Amino acid sequence: MIDNPQDRTGPSGKLFEAFGGKLLDYYVYPPGEYDGMLIVELPDEMAVRAAAMTVLSAGAVEKLNIVPLITAKEWKKVMETAKQTVSGYTTPAQTT
Repeated sequence: MIDNPQDRTGPSGKLFEAFGGKLLDYYVYPPGEYDGMLIVELPDEMAVRAAAMTVLSAGAVEKLNIVPLITAKEWKKVMETAKQTVSGYTTPAQTT
């Protein structure tokens, strides 16, 4: 990137659009475990994995960490579902 400085927001946006999604934010920070963070919307898990495979196969990055985000409203639905569902689950300490 030093030899050819560029803002990768545009090409990254096109990538996610090709998979039916949208690039919401693109952050870059000093090299370390991760060199940046992108926040994207994609239609489903298959699109997420396909976009990640495209980036990884191009050799531009070596490591991706995909973290699904949900809104507080969605999280409330998760909590309500957990509360209403009787699973019979027990912790290892409770199981004999």
